[in-house]
Amino acid sequence: MSVSDLIRQFSRAGETTLNDIESKQLLKELGIPFVESALADSADAAVTASDSAGAPVHLKSVSGSLNNSWSPALSGPALTSQEDIKSAYQALSRNGDGVAVQKAVRPGVELSIAIRQDILFGRVLALGYGKLAVEVWEDIAYRIVPLTEKDARLMVREPKGSRLLDGFGPLEPPDVVAIQELLMKLSRFAEETPQVLTLALDPIYAYGDGLAVLDARITLRGD
Repeated sequence: MSVSDLIRQFSRAGETTLNDIESKQLLKELGIPFVESALADSADAAVTASDSAGAPVHLKSVSGSLNNSWSPALSGPALTSQEDIKSAYQALSRNGDGVAVQKAVRPGVELSIAIRQDILFGRVLALGYGKLAVEVWEDIAYRIVPLTEKDARLMVREPKGSRLLDGFGPLEPPDVVAIQELLMKLSRFAEETPQVLTLALDPIYAYGDGLAVLDARITLRGD
């Protein structure tokens, strides 16, 4: 199914915020690398999804904003036992919307990339190195859409957090070209799909051999 077909399928009256699983369906069509999530509507289904993904796993809510979906389970230890997975499901599924089960991946240099609406400049791309850098220190690089390749090259080096691109502690230097290519893909996506109001990929893990998007949220304009 094409991106335009998926947008028509997901669009409803008023603004629509797609959950992580729906957002990743769109990202898959763009060729953006992500860690796949499976929806579980019961504790037993969460265990089955965990077996399919391969433990250890993280569980997270699929409702609300991206910040609200970021559960203690996802930022804490990965889960391996059936008992822990069932307990995490019960803690996260109180709203009845189910829980996303996602395979745990190795740590990498953490990125946050977003498409935002600016009152003066229209659509802009924002890049920061991790949630703390973005939300606490506001260490963010911005560029107006559409980006040029030069914009993408400069953007990844602009925040102070870009020192992580040289590696830090056990984290290997990430593939900078892969980050630049992701920025260009998102710029084209923003330019070609006016129905998309906002997009947030947070966190993204960057490795020496590529990227992995762990969580995504897309907001669509209403009809």
